[in-house]
Amino acid sequence: MAKLEIKYQELIKALESLDRAIELFKRASVKREQMLLRSLDEDLAELYGYDEIIKSFRDSLIQRFEYSVDSFWKQIKDYLEIVLGEQLEMKGPKHIVRAAGKDGILSEEEVTQALEMLNHRNLTSHMYREEIAQEISAIIDRYHQLMVRVTQKIKP
Repeated sequence: MAKLEIKYQELIKALESLDRAIELFKRASVKREQMLLRSLDEDLAELYGYDEIIKSFRDSLIQRFEYSVDSFWKQIKDYLEIVLGEQLEMKGPKHIVRAAGKDGILSEEEVTQALEMLNHRNLTSHMYREEIAQEISAIIDRYHQLMVRVTQKIKP
């Protein structure tokens, strides 16, 4: 049980870190929009520099998303095995999410969303593509909310 508690605390820290990254990214994006609307006479070099800062915030957000998702599904796996005594034949993330749905930890809607989240997480780790980074950064907040909600259900 100590292992489960330690990993749970690590998951909580990862989710808190992701929450801070979401907030920073949102604030930076709002600031950028304010700069664009303020004046067309802005120095383009300053604007370009600000865009690079926002991309850095976004990339940090995506990195934190990746390790939060990894910690999340592994915590569910440990919960299923240690607390519920499940004998899991397959231990990949998608199998774990489906097993959590069968055991009532996740609703059917949450299983669907978690599987989508895992797909997005996989897209972020294989190659960098600007359009994928933009798409995923726009929905990470929704995935964060899912992870927080489920994490509260599986507290050891």
